[in-house]
Amino acid sequence: MSGYRKILPWSRFRPVMGPLPVESWFRVPGLLRFGCPWPWQVAESSSLLHPDGDHDDTAVLATLEAPRSHGRARLLVWLEPNPVDLTRDPAPGLEQLYQGRAVETRAVLLDGRRAVAVEVDAPGARRVARLVADSGRGDPVHAELDVPRASAQGYRPHWDTMLATWQWL
Repeated sequence: MSGYRKILPWSRFRPVMGPLPVESWFRVPGLLRFGCPWPWQVAESSSLLHPDGDHDDTAVLATLEAPRSHGRARLLVWLEPNPVDLTRDPAPGLEQLYQGRAVETRAVLLDGRRAVAVEVDAPGARRVARLVADSGRGDPVHAELDVPRASAQGYRPHWDTMLATWQWL
């Protein structure tokens, strides 16, 4: 990881516009809810994987899939116990974690709270969008959208709709 990190000024955090209609709502009781466009639906709970392939014991709060999509599309949401400095660009660390190349970093507002979303082209022709958000309760919320790279632009409106409809409870 390089010693230099780009600073994200507070003024760069912007709301996300949701381009798709919401078909259903996913709720993490006592924490948050967000809208899911078609064809996203609740899936069997997954566990997080370390880059070396080992399973993580972190409790996943949400697992959603788009089963009618071409290739696997999955969204995981969980809490991390480690604080995150949202004024620092997380892209270098996520490039290392996903063993890929960051293609975009966005400073966004989720229902008024700051978050950073980074998209990484990962091995296996995958695009991973990683969100790190201030939960307002100490532990930051993380979300990971994993889609086939060839159809990543097609999933962008889905991701933006989920972020645009994000509501803290």
